[in-house]
Amino acid sequence: MLNNGKPNGLMLVALLMVFSLLTMLPNQAVNPTNTESAPYQASRISFVPGADVTQFNFSWYSPYTTDPGVIQYKKISDPAFTEVEATLKLASPGYTAHEGTITGLERNTEYEYRLGDGNGNYTETYHFNTQEADSYNFILAGDPQLGASGDLEADAAGWENTLNKALEKFPETSFIQSAGDQVEIPFSEDEYEAFFAPEKLRQYPIAPTAGNHDNFGLFNNHFHLPNQDKQVSNFVNTDGNYYFTHGDTLFINLNSNNRDISKHEKFMEKAIEANPDAKWRILTFHHSIYSSANHSNNPALIQLREDLVPMIDRHDIDTVLSGHDHSYTRTHQMLDFEPQIEQTVDEDGTVYNPAGTVYLTANSSSGSKYYDLKEKPDPYAAVREQLGVPTFMNVEVTPMSLEFTTYRVDTMEVTDSYKIVKEDT
Repeated sequence: MLNNGKPNGLMLVALLMVFSLLTMLPNQAVNPTNTESAPYQASRISFVPGADVTQFNFSWYSPYTTDPGVIQYKKISDPAFTEVEATLKLASPGYTAHEGTITGLERNTEYEYRLGDGNGNYTETYHFNTQEADSYNFILAGDPQLGASGDLEADAAGWENTLNKALEKFPETSFIQSAGDQVEIPFSEDEYEAFFAPEKLRQYPIAPTAGNHDNFGLFNNHFHLPNQDKQVSNFVNTDGNYYFTHGDTLFINLNSNNRDISKHEKFMEKAIEANPDAKWRILTFHHSIYSSANHSNNPALIQLREDLVPMIDRHDIDTVLSGHDHSYTRTHQMLDFEPQIEQTVDEDGTVYNPAGTVYLTANSSSGSKYYDLKEKPDPYAAVREQLGVPTFMNVEVTPMSLEFTTYRVDTMEVTDSYKIVKEDT
């Protein structure tokens, strides 16, 4: 039935149909009797950036119930919680999925929150800190893909270790950007449970990307995404086109499993029109179109490059963040498919007012899978690496600059750094 842990094509279709039917049937699990002192059984807690810096989106699972549940939150200094009622949505058999949004968040403030059933039972209390709006950092994590090695426990430990190392070094991180493929098997709740297990994911929001291994309804069940466009989704394709802002940066996330470029462009135009004053435009999608390993010669991805690059050029995207090829690549500035070699660069390597877009492909953040680099570099590749250890990227954003610094997790040494300065003069 499974080949090396992966379903073949016919079996995947059959399993998807069975799962689809099961999730449409009434759940038969017993709703546990809660008492006043019983803790609320929330699991797979997902904490995602909201539409802007004043909001965060939450979703979680509970044993099957008809109660939508609540989110309670407050500043540490406040005496009482503010309560938001959640809504119910599709979940795996035996579970109910809940989602809700908290609003009115202030900058540089510590908050605490807890989830509840609406009947007086709550989870433990968690904490998060909001950060600056205009000068801040976020972490890029490539392909956790928990379960890809065949050892889910080892993959989960690698994922948690990377998060701990990254956030120990950058404790004021605003959020984590995943480049997609959170899990190996798209309908594995065990793998999603392992993905959400790290305690840091209750303290820092994560912006997910729909990868080819997330190409199933569980992605929708587990993430409450802001400013979504469901025009590119169906049950199998998952949702995934969404955008949010952080200060003067517009983050656009595309579901590259869907190859309808016209719908993607309409969505990008809508996001840009809603945020005309954004200084930076950062685009994320899973399938790297400028990478250096196994997938870089894939005809489907070469075609995706042909389709996406004109759209990216038309909309003045500063950087594209991707994964999928389980190796690291930073391109030259690219415009109209050509490397823009002639740039204004200072002695530290900082590039001023560059033409075109820089494309960055993240390596594995968990160590679950690596791909070897091709023997010959492509003309677009300024830097390419396969270190055989997990890596992550820290992205520093200011009103004048973007700086991308990649670290290897074992030694925390810098393996690549690149800075763009955009001046109005």
